[in-house]
Amino acid sequence: MNKVDQELENSTFAVTAALGAFVMASLIQIYFWDKYSLDIIPITLKEVVGATSPSDWEDKASMCSDLKKWDCVEAQYLKAAQYDKSKYVRLAGFQFSRRKYERSARSFAIYFENSKNINGILKGEEIEIALTYAKALTELNQNEEAAKFYEKVLEAKPDTVQVSVIHSYVKILFKNGKYGRARVLIEDVRKSSSTAAQFMEAEYQQIRKLRTASR
Repeated sequence: MNKVDQELENSTFAVTAALGAFVMASLIQIYFWDKYSLDIIPITLKEVVGATSPSDWEDKASMCSDLKKWDCVEAQYLKAAQYDKSKYVRLAGFQFSRRKYERSARSFAIYFENSKNINGILKGEEIEIALTYAKALTELNQNEEAAKFYEKVLEAKPDTVQVSVIHSYVKILFKNGKYGRARVLIEDVRKSSSTAAQFMEAEYQQIRKLRTASR
């Protein structure tokens, strides 16, 4: 084989290999991104040069969510939260829904650290946010911190007997040895309705035994 033929063969091989790689990459792109295989290309190119924007993260998160790529969704929410700290609450809620309680609690903490109303009475959606944070802390056995947020939730609606919240909070109070506060809350629920006369009966009887033993 002469030099010209060798170069031609090498060139043909290179073209074939490049074409094969392109086809393989295209198939992988279609496999991973399905109906979004074309939509994701411009975002991917921006990622390569570090030029993505909040709208790109939102678009990619939406695509990932539709395709049930949950790690991808979380990654985009994190990028958005780092750009705008108010979005940490969305990230935290998403992490909580996936039972990633440690990550969720960390994200909630950042959100509340940057909240203008952290020391005030919770309002509107803040109440549910604080409750979810308390639940995440409970899962992590960070009971003292969880108690603070359960109290904030109760303080936000002083005229409402929040039965489910009180139930969770009393469990925390028992772990913290705060039986007096637990008794008051249980009795508040029992007074609120005749159908709640046996609310947390086991815990209530335990408190009564403790009180009797301490006399």
